[in-house]
Amino acid sequence: VLDCLTKRAGVAGAKVYGFIDGTRGLFSCKAKELTPEDVAPFLNCGGMAMLGRSADVIRTEQHFSQAEATCAKLGLDGLVLIGGPVTNSDTAVLAEHFAKRGAKTR
Repeated sequence: VLDCLTKRAGVAGAKVYGFIDGTRGLFSCKAKELTPEDVAPFLNCGGMAMLGRSADVIRTEQHFSQAEATCAKLGLDGLVLIGGPVTNSDTAVLAEHFAKRGAKTR
């Protein structure tokens, strides 16, 4: 996923950010701009090896507000969460929160 996103972003003049330590980085705005060169050594290894991960679940108002603030600060048009079943649930509740608040990030 990251390989494709970084390559397409480069062509479109867009940026892709990864969050250091997963959701912890999302909550605290600890992000790293990613390029195809950054991602290449981690192909078929997963983002966890590249940026780390956390076991936080996005459920509280504080988490929603922190994630929204990070997305606004970075000017994100979109947010892609990569992971398993819990991440899919996080994505759904965060998308609902952003939609209710009229956030720019989708």
